[in-house]
Amino acid sequence: MENKTFSSAQGTIEYLVIIAVIVVLGLLVVGTASSFFDSASGFSSTVGKVRASSGGISVVDAVVDLEGDGIFSIKNNFGETLSISKISVGGLDSNFDTVLVFGNTINFYLENLSDYCSCTNAGGIQNCQLTVYFTTTLGIQKKEIIDVPVDCTNNIDSNSSSNVVEDILPVVTLLAPADESTSEIY
Repeated sequence: MENKTFSSAQGTIEYLVIIAVIVVLGLLVVGTASSFFDSASGFSSTVGKVRASSGGISVVDAVVDLEGDGIFSIKNNFGETLSISKISVGGLDSNFDTVLVFGNTINFYLENLSDYCSCTNAGGIQNCQLTVYFTTTLGIQKKEIIDVPVDCTNNIDSNSSSNVVEDILPVVTLLAPADESTSEIY
């Protein structure tokens, strides 16, 4: 019968192989977990944008530049025309006298937001609180408070001298008069 001798070097090599396998598995687990958390942060940002775009008045898009200028695209989801009197971003008030028809979107250009909704790096996202003050067609004064994830950019160039940049009208098509009435084009 052959006498097998177990050298101490062979035991050490086996021990090192087991440790190497454990380290590799640990690195795989850490790498997978970190990529999971990175994708979860992007998901959180998307959820914030969906929340800001639901409600009576919603923010369709918002961008602020590094100088403190911003454009907030606001949509009327109420079933009536609203008169927008004031928009406040983080406590900075900007007065308006603008009518926003149901389903329409208007872009509001705001300045001097550096102390209220500041962006420190282009490409980042800053959460800001937007309050829209408005009056309904029945004369009831209301306000809508919205937490908005704002995209940060280097510079916003406003091509308009007024604070209301543009009015985007919905497409409405009348196929036929309803209930034997006549149709008129205004």
